[in-house]
Amino acid sequence: MKISYKKIAKNAQVFEKLFGIKVERFSRILEKVKVIWKSKSLKRARRPYKLIRADTILS
Repeated sequence: MKISYKKIAKNAQVFEKLFGIKVERFSRILEKVKVIWKSKSLKRARRPYKLIRADTILS
């Protein structure tokens, strides 16, 4: 079963039960990771990712 961040983040209680972290905290972490991710992905010339960052981190 595929769970996307956009879908599961709509229900904060389920998100917290599944991942053990609140949606708000995950969003703050995601913002910090985006900066690092972008700088690292610019250095490599590979195929683009199929999943968005949030889904990749949660999987």
